[in-house]
Formats: sequence, structure tokens, C-alpha cells
Amino acid sequence: MKILAEILVSLKGEKAAVITQTEEETQTLQESIKKNSYGLENCQIIPLSLAKGLEFDHVILYPFENDGDEQRRRRQMYTAISRGMKSIVVLERAT
Repeated sequence: MKILAEILVSLKGEKAAVITQTEEETQTLQESIKKNSYGLENCQIIPLSLAKGLEFDHVILYPFENDGDEQRRRRQMYTAISRGMKSIVVLERAT
């Protein structure tokens, strides 16, 4: 969460999105950010299903779970990555 907050602060007001794989992850992340008082003036947190057709200066990909369907995961990653116009940040879960 701290890394995500640092990234958002570094964007200095440019249009950004954190794209999650599911609506549940979106809701959990929104609650966590609200609880920790991180500023979201320039950022939307949205699930992949709502990101189609949208464009942002910067896109941050919240860690996507691998459900075993590699083709599906590739399509999801392509959709998410292609939303960013200036930069893409891909976050991964620590193992």
C-alpha cells in the first residue's frame, strides 16, 4: 500500500487509474486508501470490467491473480495495459 501511495503522489495531479482484476478488489482497495487518508484527487480505482474504452495518463495495475487460464490472463493484461497513455506500473504480490 505504501508503494502505491508513493506512486500516486509522484504523479502530481495527472489523470491516473489503478486497475484491479475484480470489483471486490476495487472496493477493498478504496476502503484501505480512504482509511489511510491517501489523496485520490487525480486517481480512479476501477475494476478491469469498467476500464474498457477508457484512457488515462498513467495506469497502475494492481496484482492480477492467475486462475490458470493463460489466454484469459493475457487478454486481461492487454486490456489493462492499453489504457495508459504515458506510463504503466505493474504491481506484483510479494511471494
